[in-house]
Amino acid sequence: MPIIRILLAWALVPIPVLGWIAAQSFTERIAHNYDFTAALFHTYATSSFAVIFFLSAVTNAVIVSVRARYRPRSHRLSHYVVGQSALILLAAGWLFTVSVDGEWTQFTENILGALIAAVSIVVCVFAARGDADATQARIQRWEARSPEARLRIKRTRLLAPVIAVALAITALVVVQNIETVHRGCVVNGTASFGSSDTIYTTNCGDFAVESDISAPMGATLDITTRGFRLGLPPQPLIVSVVES
Repeated sequence: MPIIRILLAWALVPIPVLGWIAAQSFTERIAHNYDFTAALFHTYATSSFAVIFFLSAVTNAVIVSVRARYRPRSHRLSHYVVGQSALILLAAGWLFTVSVDGEWTQFTENILGALIAAVSIVVCVFAARGDADATQARIQRWEARSPEARLRIKRTRLLAPVIAVALAITALVVVQNIETVHRGCVVNGTASFGSSDTIYTTNCGDFAVESDISAPMGATLDITTRGFRLGLPPQPLIVSVVES
């Protein structure tokens, strides 16, 4: 049934989101201070993979949702359903490895990540592959619509992306100009990567710095941020700090 294929497609989407959230705790789970840099780069690498994985999962889910009505042969049990089920199992294993601590977890995470990348490509091929029957069904469905309905659909296809981009730009402008105060943040480290500085705290997360702001180790600060420094993950941008 098409509904099963659609449910399988969208069931994968939350997993990379949960993985991204788990990756943000890597620096909080380190056993020794000298492991902080390794944990930080591990966070960036896993977060980047999670974002790419999320985009891939959403893309496949949209393709399946749109094409399911035409019942292409590639969506049948021996093809898409098996591939998507295997991908969900691999993703669940990957999520487990990024959620627990252990000497074996990072190696296993890398292996599962490589398998997920390969299987995602195969699933995308199955999701997008067409056949003569599905193509004919799509043509017949389109020709059965009235000229007015076809015109409305064409206008919607043109306007929807424009509206979506405009809303995204508006949301970005709003977010980048909102000030937020984070109170009682305990500084546990700083780092400098070229022209980019970062302040790490034990209880408020990580913050980007683009000005001459002092944050001594162990200090408790009220941190005011405005907007974000784009990256993986994006970091709130500090505009001022006050000792608590």
